[in-house]
Amino acid sequence: MAENPPINISLILGPVVVSTLVNALLAGICMVQFLEYYDSRIKDGLIITGLVIWVVVVDTFSSCTSSYLLWHYAVDNFGNKIGLLSTPWQYNTIAVSTTLISVPVQFFLAWRIRVFSKSFVLFIVICTLSLAQGGLAFASSIGALGEPNVEANARRIPVADSWLAIAVACDASITVALSYYLLKSRTGMKGEYLYSVEIL
Repeated sequence: MAENPPINISLILGPVVVSTLVNALLAGICMVQFLEYYDSRIKDGLIITGLVIWVVVVDTFSSCTSSYLLWHYAVDNFGNKIGLLSTPWQYNTIAVSTTLISVPVQFFLAWRIRVFSKSFVLFIVICTLSLAQGGLAFASSIGALGEPNVEANARRIPVADSWLAIAVACDASITVALSYYLLKSRTGMKGEYLYSVEIL
């Protein structure tokens, strides 16, 4: 009879529980915002409306897969330490579902910055960062899909770390640039906003 390998269960179950709870909170906020948006009957263009619907659909899918992961580790494999080392496809596609939301939203915000700043170079830099983090996330997930357990995924840590670092750099660039240009032109913000909506 094979003995169960020594595993620090808190290092596996802990992140799954915390991330599932945080994801449920964020999914609830996203759903409330979607319902408010739908109820407000705002006449946005097809691109913005499509982006809102896309975010809700992908976020709902992501919430379902993260809930399954919690069930997989805490219920199906309760007391089975070897089962805690398994990586179902839901585990390996977390990066993809995250990127399917982040890249379109980053492009949308980069375009807003382009309208406010009139800087095409800034738009290209942000979009390049967004595409780079999206590509690394897909590479990380595609490589992980062929791995049967958590230990085998350790080889993908440099790719995953690069993805996360570039994603943070992209989000930080968007936050700083958008905050700067909104504060700089807040007196004429309404006109700029209407101009950007008409373009989209």
